[in-house]
Amino acid sequence: MEQRNILEFREACLQANVDASPCRDISLVVRAGDAILITTPARGGGTPLCDAAQGLVEPLKGKVAFLGHSWDAVSPYAVSVLRGKIGRVFCSQPWISNLTIYDNIVLATRHHTRLREAAILTGVERLAKVCGVDLIPAGRADTVAADTLQRLQWIRAFLGQPSLVLLEHPAQGAATGGIDNLLEVIMHARSEGTAIVWVTTAPSESSILSFTKRYALRNGTLLPLGSDEI
Repeated sequence: MEQRNILEFREACLQANVDASPCRDISLVVRAGDAILITTPARGGGTPLCDAAQGLVEPLKGKVAFLGHSWDAVSPYAVSVLRGKIGRVFCSQPWISNLTIYDNIVLATRHHTRLREAAILTGVERLAKVCGVDLIPAGRADTVAADTLQRLQWIRAFLGQPSLVLLEHPAQGAATGGIDNLLEVIMHARSEGTAIVWVTTAPSESSILSFTKRYALRNGTLLPLGSDEI
């Protein structure tokens, strides 16, 4: 497997909003096939790490680069193409209310990639099987149980063989047995070179799989905790 750099934070200072304490001097390199765990404080909700990784927020200082491209130095067209190579499970489960579940799942892939509809459908069906979803619900998100919604997020995140998948609290709302489905998806994706960043507030999730590196975000600083031999 080519060990190219997928995601890089270079002494980046990040701030989620005016009331939040900034994350200071974040330096992190995520390579192809890596699985990185970041444990964050329970208070205050999410962190700006995943938004910065997607180029959705700019660091106050420092750089964030994806596939060797610093987000602040690429054209709007290139930004769209690059984001098509990133999948994400959101901690808030943001489903667009006026779209069906299926259209929600495929929206980003349709918008950011050139995959044909038939290929997208095949990818959804393959991932649904692995994720334990027998049938994609025909309705909208507000009619679907929490466990199924979380599995559908996994499908959306891994659709289209992304180079990077950002998992914000991916176990949240999922039934215990469902995690095995997620781990199977992760294992296959990593074998294809996809990098994984798993963000959680639960330290117990550090043993859920063999992570390449583990970090804890404490007082705005990203501290290395250790790694597994993979």
